[in-house]
Amino acid sequence: MSDTQSPFDDPEFAAAMAEKGIVHRPGMAGEMMQELAPLLAAEGIDLDDPNDDTDLETMNAALARATEQYNLGLFTPVGKHRDQVLTVLIEFTEAVSRKRGDRDAEAVLDSIEPEPTQERPAASHVIGASLGLLDTWYTDAELTGSLGQVTIPKWRGPARSTARNLLASARKGRAYGSLDTLIMRHGGRFVMDSAVLAAAATILTYAETHRASIGHAAEALYGHTSTVAPAAPASEAGAAFGSKVAETNRRQALLAAFSSWAAGSADPSPELESQVSLLETLMDLASQEQLDPGDPGDTSYLIDLILDADHPEAVGAALQALDQYVHFQLETSNETADWETTHGDIETALEELNPAPQALTDAIEETEVLPEAEQLAALGRTRIVAAVPELLEWLGTSQQITAAGGLRRADIERVAAMIGVSAVGVAKRPVPAPSDLQPMLGESAPLGPQTIFAQSTNDVPMLAAWWRALQFAEVTELTATRARPGAHAGDFTDGGPSVLKSAEFVVVVFIAEMLLREAEGPGVYFGEHVMTLTLSRLLEALAPGDFQDRDGESELTRLLEARVSMLMTKFELVGLLNRDGDGQWLVPVALRGAVAKGILAAVEIMTGAHDEE
Repeated sequence: MSDTQSPFDDPEFAAAMAEKGIVHRPGMAGEMMQELAPLLAAEGIDLDDPNDDTDLETMNAALARATEQYNLGLFTPVGKHRDQVLTVLIEFTEAVSRKRGDRDAEAVLDSIEPEPTQERPAASHVIGASLGLLDTWYTDAELTGSLGQVTIPKWRGPARSTARNLLASARKGRAYGSLDTLIMRHGGRFVMDSAVLAAAATILTYAETHRASIGHAAEALYGHTSTVAPAAPASEAGAAFGSKVAETNRRQALLAAFSSWAAGSADPSPELESQVSLLETLMDLASQEQLDPGDPGDTSYLIDLILDADHPEAVGAALQALDQYVHFQLETSNETADWETTHGDIETALEELNPAPQALTDAIEETEVLPEAEQLAALGRTRIVAAVPELLEWLGTSQQITAAGGLRRADIERVAAMIGVSAVGVAKRPVPAPSDLQPMLGESAPLGPQTIFAQSTNDVPMLAAWWRALQFAEVTELTATRARPGAHAGDFTDGGPSVLKSAEFVVVVFIAEMLLREAEGPGVYFGEHVMTLTLSRLLEALAPGDFQDRDGESELTRLLEARVSMLMTKFELVGLLNRDGDGQWLVPVALRGAVAKGILAAVEIMTGAHDEE
């Protein structure tokens, strides 16, 4: 590339920048100077005068003042536009406060254009007013008690983390002052999303504290200011560092103190040297961005910079190192409360790197808000719940069982059929047909049900998991020789008060048992790998939009895919999964909570087993 060629002349570079909201317009600098010309003229500088002999230092100072005045005009709404910003904030806050209101909230933001309309303010107005209001609210002594603990609403993507950082800056009156840096780093739309999200969090907190409606809360907060806060002086950024020498000395002192603290801890890391080296790199990055690593708020901004790196493993390692550094600050700093906030930001960032825990939490919450009748109806449509009354009818007062607590061979066929499984109890298994070996060879499973010739209940995984689930849910209970109805059998025969809980418990234990039997069954090879792969497929079925495509899977993963598919098909057989038009497995909404709890139970049991080794 020549010295005069713009990097935006490269189509790939331009496309990558466009994805981040950065679009290059030729001549944009000239347009900007034309808009600044009147403001520079007020400073005594005429851009059209070829004989103007203003020196560079004076020109830069005047340009900085003119740019600040220009930004104030661009980002400070007045009159009707200011009132329109309030409407936008109320609409967005009301939408984001509702369950599954993300789409409505996004629609509110999508309605904001770069230029103002009759009904909507400009995007710059929304940004400037939101940031200015944040500074005003969080530096107002009268509001301190109302805005102590503010939680950012759920929102996909890094805007949620940036919104947290804005709150930290606002408490120091610096949210508006970060405007230029945020715009250059992220682009206008991202900054608007983050600023509105932070404002919405504030309104929601105020509404909850005062038991007011969102509209009344927003208007009450809006009444605390008649103007938005002006931009902070350009010289303020990074002022905590002082000179370059002082900055370097302070950074080295922080690293030395951290190293001493980490080496003297009860359980020093064997990778301490590499951690210190990585932390030094992070401090260099902070320095380049004029951030102070000794400031909790600036350290939270550093999290955003780390998350911008498109390399999950590197991001994870950097966040872990930063987490250790924050623990050091928590033990040695006087600003414990502020560092606690930063620590929470890091934990959230680490969770967002792996969406699995959040997907499980969301699935449980999504189901819990449904009417109990709807949840029970969905559980009742699964074979493992629908078959319980038939099982209890067969059980009667009691039935004989084996010494190991399983079904007798003579009963396996009948009980297995209740959940749609074809199995026959036998004293000796027949020689398998070639078609039975296909899954073991990595080929697709044969279509249609196969009969399992079982010497015991454990030879029929679905039956064994169901039998076990009935015992854990206390639908049945076992003595040394017999099985009989348990304490919660009446929930299924008489519609007892805890029928929903009992039905869900059956499903949860069934899922956990199926996964664990695959991982720990006798003669099972690569069982834990199959369980892990199945967990990932179940997570995709719970939240198909939250997980990346399966590019770059290992050869072992592809070889084990047949076993994973067979296990998923078993979940489908009992009604816990279905498929969309593209063949993608999906968990019905009313069953997502139970499936998520089954996954959590399996992981907890497996983790506990490893801890005991």
